[in-house]
Amino acid sequence: MTKLVKAGGLTKYAPGSLKELISISLPMIITALSGNLMLFLDRIILGHYSLDAMNAIAAAGTAVFTFAFGAFGIASISEVFVGQANGAKKYQDIGAPVWQMIWFSGFAGILFTIITFFFADNILAKPFHAEGLGYFKILMYTAFLIPLHGALAGFFVGRGKVYLVTTAVVIGNAVNLILDIVLVFGIDDWIPSMGAAGAGIATAIGEFIQVIIIFSVFLAPKYKNSFKTWQYKFNKGIFKDCLRIGTPSSISHTLELTAWYVIFIFMGWVSTDYVTVLQIGQTVFIFLAFFVDGLQRGVMALCSNAIGEQKYGKIGEVFKKAIQFHLVVSAVFAIFLIFMPNLLIQGFLSDTVMSVTSKIIIKEIEMAFIWVWVYLVLDGLIWIIAGILTAAGDTKFVMLISAAGAWLFAVLPVYIFIVIFKREAHIVWQLTAFYGFMNLIFFYLRYRSGKWKEIKIIST
Repeated sequence: MTKLVKAGGLTKYAPGSLKELISISLPMIITALSGNLMLFLDRIILGHYSLDAMNAIAAAGTAVFTFAFGAFGIASISEVFVGQANGAKKYQDIGAPVWQMIWFSGFAGILFTIITFFFADNILAKPFHAEGLGYFKILMYTAFLIPLHGALAGFFVGRGKVYLVTTAVVIGNAVNLILDIVLVFGIDDWIPSMGAAGAGIATAIGEFIQVIIIFSVFLAPKYKNSFKTWQYKFNKGIFKDCLRIGTPSSISHTLELTAWYVIFIFMGWVSTDYVTVLQIGQTVFIFLAFFVDGLQRGVMALCSNAIGEQKYGKIGEVFKKAIQFHLVVSAVFAIFLIFMPNLLIQGFLSDTVMSVTSKIIIKEIEMAFIWVWVYLVLDGLIWIIAGILTAAGDTKFVMLISAAGAWLFAVLPVYIFIVIFKREAHIVWQLTAFYGFMNLIFFYLRYRSGKWKEIKIIST
């Protein structure tokens, strides 16, 4: 007889305490750090290979993740369904929503393949084709792995069992780092230098390894009876519920990333120096956002379980502790972004590139880092609240404000100040911080309203 897994409480610590939040969030923070490091290292390594290649994969990567994270926004909603079922002690209902999102990831993979085969040349802006088109195609053909990873990770994160996900991501990124160096620069007489395409291959292999590790454990016999993890049949009702709750998150991710891609195009219209300031700032932000990503996943796990248990008082405590945790870590980030910017800049630019790069551009990057930090603080507060709203299924509000804000408070001002008035390059990050501030106001007002408590994620 298969031994049933003991299921129940997420941690041994007091509900709503800082220790409980850290015990759940820290492994997810490490996971996000490792995941963001994959993109960060791609750009750092290519920055020492070619500045044009680094700029090209920044634009190409943004285009890819517009699709991939749109699908991820839907597939990763499995965490909310798992969390609420776990909190309500309905353990037999846990496997089915995960499988529906596995099916969804497969459907997304078919769509990504068609899009790449027929439209890749038109999606990626022509100035980035020489270095970025191969990278774009490789990642698009394998982009289904990202939502698949999100669907499977939801099974573990929603139950507070996050260490496997962390281990898989660390292993995948170790492989990615090794392959990045080997495939980008090549090995004399053994492996030719592949440049940006090599970075794409390394990233795809790293993601594939993560999915294989998590999937194999998900299918382990010890989970089969406890959580019905072999309940793989397509279930139209559960599939529709997942889409209903997850699609707004998907649209939000897609429209936000599309906004970033449009901003890349705007900056490219002005000069390649402007693109460099934007992409270095974005790369640092993406890397440091590992903390925000991981903390949000921890907040979602705790709050979805609290909602399943009907213990809404716990959510307020999680909210307060998450803000405290975020502000302390953000203060540490300020040391590097505000007081030691040259250390980061030298990481991106080789000595040769530094020697020919204008002092004005270097100064612009330093100024950009200040505003990147401000945006990081604001964005973290936003996504703590978004984690609570998403755990409750209030994803339509998250979609509306995030998407509308990106275009009204970021894209439009960037066009006006950068394209029309030709302001300094670092202004793009001031405008991004303004966008974050406006979003924070709307998100906080929604949280205070309590309307998210009325939402039911299961309609059948």
